[in-house]
Amino acid sequence: MGFGDDYWKENGKKIAERLGGGEVNGFSREPLPISHRPKDSFLWQRNPRRLEGDHEVRYPGTDFLFVYWLCRYNGIIPPDETNAKP
Repeated sequence: MGFGDDYWKENGKKIAERLGGGEVNGFSREPLPISHRPKDSFLWQRNPRRLEGDHEVRYPGTDFLFVYWLCRYNGIIPPDETNAKP
């Protein structure tokens, strides 16, 4: 689930020092473990070094469409046969 904004304001620098090799301008030097990333971090799109969330209310459709098309390309989600042309 990650941690919220208040947590990062209070503990971000300490977390970066302990788990990320130090802190520079709000980012850790090394990627943070998944369990210690901000709660709005999408693993495939957000910077794994960021010590705070991006504070967005709305996200672009690419957050979810990326995974959909990745699965379609690799055959995990088969093509929709109902829309196939004869």
